[in-house]
Amino acid sequence: MNPELLEIPFDHFQRYSAGSGILATLGFDRSHILEVGANRQRLLGRFLPDASLLYTDLHCEGDEQDFIVADATNLPFDDGSFDAVISLDVLEHIP
Repeated sequence: MNPELLEIPFDHFQRYSAGSGILATLGFDRSHILEVGANRQRLLGRFLPDASLLYTDLHCEGDEQDFIVADATNLPFDDGSFDAVISLDVLEHIP
């Protein structure tokens, strides 16, 4: 395990470790993945370093190439654009 991951707050580590473990078990650890509601932390890539990731959230700071401002209830992507989509700690924020 990457020792840098041990510096992440426990609740984030637990959430992203579980999510990335599920994706890896399903064979998506080297796939094109969308994380909906990623916030600016973009932690999933630290758990899945061989995956190609695109992140979305309602707000973005800076001009990141791997981040798109998008509403989780109305994503601007065609069906089948990603091999997998994951959303952690988001559903409770959607009315």
